[in-house]
Amino acid sequence: MARKNHLLPCVKATGWDTTPAGRKKRTYDKPRTPYQRLIDTGTLDEQTHTRHRPNTPPSTPPNLPEPSPTSKPNSSTWPQPAPAAPARQPDPRGHFM
Repeated sequence: MARKNHLLPCVKATGWDTTPAGRKKRTYDKPRTPYQRLIDTGTLDEQTHTRHRPNTPPSTPPNLPEPSPTSKPNSSTWPQPAPAAPARQPDPRGHFM
């Protein structure tokens, strides 16, 4: 049995449609999580609904200070490039190892 993450949105097939060329094409609804689909049915009572409500992040981001337009990122915090690999030297017979 396949496992399913009930907090990731997925689409469900709703039917078939015909293209202008006459071919059949599958139609899907909008992406929704299985949890959202369950809530939409209205089968859960309020106690179960509040107990199983997922921890969703707040809709507004925290108040962060705005960066000043004249400030530059600190170059010491930038990732430094990796050191260049040493040049390969042949062994006495002229072979590279």
